[in-house]
Amino acid sequence: MPTLYIYAPVSGQLVSLDCYCSKAGCNSTPPCGPSGCTHTIVGGAGFSSPIDMGWFSNGTIIRFRASSGVQSIEIEYISNVCASVGSPWTDGIKVHMYRFQNRSCYMGTILYGHLKRRVRFVADGAWFNYPSGGWAQPIGKLPADCLCGCSTGIHIHMETNVGTRTSQSCGNSLTTSSWIYSWFWNDGWC
Repeated sequence: MPTLYIYAPVSGQLVSLDCYCSKAGCNSTPPCGPSGCTHTIVGGAGFSSPIDMGWFSNGTIIRFRASSGVQSIEIEYISNVCASVGSPWTDGIKVHMYRFQNRSCYMGTILYGHLKRRVRFVADGAWFNYPSGGWAQPIGKLPADCLCGCSTGIHIHMETNVGTRTSQSCGNSLTTSSWIYSWFWNDGWC
């Protein structure tokens, strides 16, 4: 059974996990504190393990990065990341991952939120096979400071419906070789 990994989309700092770490009056670990301190899940049923990575600049390019066990992906646009404000803060992408080429054997989905200029990088419904140089597929850019009342500053929101989240803590720095989510896979499940 191989272990599969999703890596940080860009080097940065963890600014939120299950709790909003940088919000006044909130704890950085559960119990998070008063109302508004628990990190919002936007992917729907089955999604969990939110992460916000931050302290970026307007226009930072976000890339899908994964181990070679993810052999193809499909892109789905979403527009429900932050209901209190409009685009681009509500805009995001779900990356559906497959074990084999040509979208064969679905494994799970990673959600990326707060993305602008998605169409410049990937079209809704587009799909890609594993490139020879490894995954570093651009999926969008970060907009100016998030106005949605979540983590402060320019940041990327991530969550998943598969695997285990890194055991890192708020404030830790991550690089593009740091894994964010991991899971075991058995090709017999296909």
